[in-house]
Amino acid sequence: MRKNNSQQDDDIKMRDSSNINAYLQESEGLLQSVFDTSLIGMSVLQAKRDEQGQIEDFVIRIVNKELERETGRTDLVGKLYAQEYPGIREAGIFTLMLKVMETGVPEQMEYFYPHEGFNKWFSCMFVKLNDGLVATNLDISSRKKAEEERVQMVISQNQKIYWATLNIQEIERKRIAESLHNGVGQLLYGVKMSLLQDYNKENLNIEQLLAQIEYITDHTDKLLDAAIKETRRISHELTPAILEEYGLTEAIEDLCRQFSHSLVIHCNFTGLINGIDQQMELAIYRITQELVMNIIKHARASKAAVNIHVNKKNVSIIVSDNGIGFNKKSKNDGIGLKTIQNKINLLNGTFKLESNSGQDSEVSILIPYIHI
Repeated sequence: MRKNNSQQDDDIKMRDSSNINAYLQESEGLLQSVFDTSLIGMSVLQAKRDEQGQIEDFVIRIVNKELERETGRTDLVGKLYAQEYPGIREAGIFTLMLKVMETGVPEQMEYFYPHEGFNKWFSCMFVKLNDGLVATNLDISSRKKAEEERVQMVISQNQKIYWATLNIQEIERKRIAESLHNGVGQLLYGVKMSLLQDYNKENLNIEQLLAQIEYITDHTDKLLDAAIKETRRISHELTPAILEEYGLTEAIEDLCRQFSHSLVIHCNFTGLINGIDQQMELAIYRITQELVMNIIKHARASKAAVNIHVNKKNVSIIVSDNGIGFNKKSKNDGIGLKTIQNKINLLNGTFKLESNSGQDSEVSILIPYIHI
């Protein structure tokens, strides 16, 4: 018996409907397979609207294996998103989801989620899909922890730099105070005592009186000359005008000449010396100055050498002497070199000391510097 046209049409519709359902099931299965290969938690959400058409929640349609692992839930499909995780409203996530539904523009955010026992940092993204959303969620707690540790490390380093700088400044102030007190102060006190010197005018004839006055005048002049020289020396330490006017090479050589009465200092300059900027020149000058001063005060040396080399990447300063060597138990030696080492650390440089008590010493300093 032949089927009539109506029956044939019904058969065709049934086959088409069956094919469509099979296709949809196959597509959904393929989508689920793709989702399950992702290392990011993913879900497909369908808007649930009230009678006025306003979105009141989202039905969870699909979740992948990673999201099930992250949430510890395998029963989320078919549940309401905000009902299962009410913390998304307080965290601002639900508001972001509504914004994406309204504008159609993908949005993402990073947030700390202390609700439902998570207490973790997440990064989420929402993309509109028909009347719903494709949502991704990634646990970024490890990254956030690393970022926080880096911030704390920077804060700690800045604090160390601050205290090191403060300590260096305080040591420098004390050194200047000692120079003023022991140098200029003592000389001016000597001038005062010379001028106030008491002598018996009644028992001296005119020639003896004039000779006494001449002696006091000469002695006072010498003390004042010495005080002027000491003042100039301290002033030169504070503001080396020669460095600004004539450059690093002449300033270092002048520094060596200043102490020629104490020891013989040989200065050697190689590399790109003339192309250094003023800040680096000042740093090299101060470091060299303190190293030479340390030798004069503590090394008991007769000879010293200053070798400065500049290339396109760094500055090398090597200062050596033939003195008694560095005694690690000596507090004075230690403070001087520690001050220099703190300055090198601030410049991200390296400091190396080769010395033993009773032997020669050599300080090697390497400061990173990009030569222009």
